[in-house]
Amino acid sequence: MLYKTRILVVLLVFGGLAQSPSSAGYLYWTDKDTAKIQRARLDRAGWIEDVLTAADGLVDPRGIALNVADNWMYWADNGTDKIRRARLDGSEPQDVVTGLSFPADLALDLDAGKIYWADCDRNEICRANLDGTGPQAVRTGIVQPYYLALDPGRGQVYWSDFDSPTIHRANMDGTGGVEDLDFLTGLDRVRDVALDPATRKIHWGDRDAHKVQRADRDGSGGIEDLYTAADGLDRPHGLVLDVGHAAMYWADTGTHKVMQGSTDGSSPASALNPDALSGEPWGVALGILTLDRSASINSAIYGDLHAFDGPPGSPPTVVELGGPAVVDGYAEAFGSSTLNVTGASVYEDLIAWDWSQINVISGDQIVYEDSVQARDSSTVNMLGGRISGGGLDARDSSTVNVSGGWIGDHLNAYDSSTVNISGGSISEDVFSHDFSTLNISGGEIGDHLKAEDSSRINVSGGAIERITAGSTSGAHSSIITIAGSGFNYPYGEIPDSDGTLIGLLAGGDPINAPFSIYGNASIMLVPEPATLSLLALGGMALLSRRRRSSAR
Repeated sequence: MLYKTRILVVLLVFGGLAQSPSSAGYLYWTDKDTAKIQRARLDRAGWIEDVLTAADGLVDPRGIALNVADNWMYWADNGTDKIRRARLDGSEPQDVVTGLSFPADLALDLDAGKIYWADCDRNEICRANLDGTGPQAVRTGIVQPYYLALDPGRGQVYWSDFDSPTIHRANMDGTGGVEDLDFLTGLDRVRDVALDPATRKIHWGDRDAHKVQRADRDGSGGIEDLYTAADGLDRPHGLVLDVGHAAMYWADTGTHKVMQGSTDGSSPASALNPDALSGEPWGVALGILTLDRSASINSAIYGDLHAFDGPPGSPPTVVELGGPAVVDGYAEAFGSSTLNVTGASVYEDLIAWDWSQINVISGDQIVYEDSVQARDSSTVNMLGGRISGGGLDARDSSTVNVSGGWIGDHLNAYDSSTVNISGGSISEDVFSHDFSTLNISGGEIGDHLKAEDSSRINVSGGAIERITAGSTSGAHSSIITIAGSGFNYPYGEIPDSDGTLIGLLAGGDPINAPFSIYGNASIMLVPEPATLSLLALGGMALLSRRRRSSAR
């Protein structure tokens, strides 16, 4: 896999992105009491499976970190005093670093190819290469480091202690001194910390205060209580942030549950496992590869992929998904980033959020199971390729442009979105709903063209099999406007509720399609531009003759 930029796998939260707090992929966690690593599918309620157990050599697993680009998960085991790794499905478990003394949490700096960990009993923060070679202590003489988080962009490591209310930070390379974040007052016993590099906020769990909180990293703005005991918290420990979906997940060793909420605390806290786990979940990690710089990907991603804007002032993020790349999950673009799909395959949804853009250029199996979606004010351009699973949806005032390719299912427009079809082939229905606009000048619609609920469809070309204009409410009116000539109905509103429309569309395509009209809806026939010009000339000539006649 070739990358041209920094890769972040520890998920961060970028300001201004406010998706619903539900990610699509896997959440992993360690359970220190039952000696397990488990995972849940976040889009499948109640789905939990064991990935590794005591039979695989686990004794007291603590911190966990994922490298979905290379299909590895890493964990620290306090019972064996080792850092180990295995494939994301639990296969190939192996030692990475041995001979430690209470390794607690760990984190990955994939750009530098390093793993960092907190050695609680030796009072050190250490690092090594991802394969365990070259171990070294980068911070010594500290007191029982417990959880840690990395900010590779600024070269800093943050950590909490085993029995302290203080959060610390220092340079990742070991230079300089240690800064205690003493401006974070009133804390009790801090556990995991998670960083937001764009908004400069830090999130943490406070074990004995029964809270998840956040604050600005420069000390301004005070401390915000996001979730407290009133939300069901007891002893929050491991914590991770989901960038795009503004979601947060944490392990609670007191309630024996893995919890979820939103990064600003606006959504109610809820448990991924309503029934308590048999042990104590400790560390959490998300199976998402996050790219905040341009990159070219030409091999497998063993999880979800998120593309984001980089820090302020950085170039736009453009991610090339080329063949034979396979994303074994969801691929999503956020902010103003761009995903170009040129031969890659995505097993789940391919989604553009915010004001991002996805360009589907080529590929035989773009999406295997689900759909391609434009959300918020984003844009999806389909120039080629094949969407073999679900369809293509435009939602939330987004834009979809289809000029080529093949869609194996539907194409739908919702929520004041705009869809422009000038080419390509859609095998199933094309629907416009909820004040959306659909413009068709070419392409092939294999089944049903339908406008509902105050939407608009404008047709000037293309191959169309069947037409319906409908309204489910008397207050809503849908209009399909068809431009052309030689129709078997006069220009204006078609008076019949059912029939067959025959004629020549403005773009030169013939139409011979049954239609249906119901509710407060209509199909309007209008002349093509050339016919309009002739009608205008004819009208001017008639007016001229009348003037000449009156002059006599």
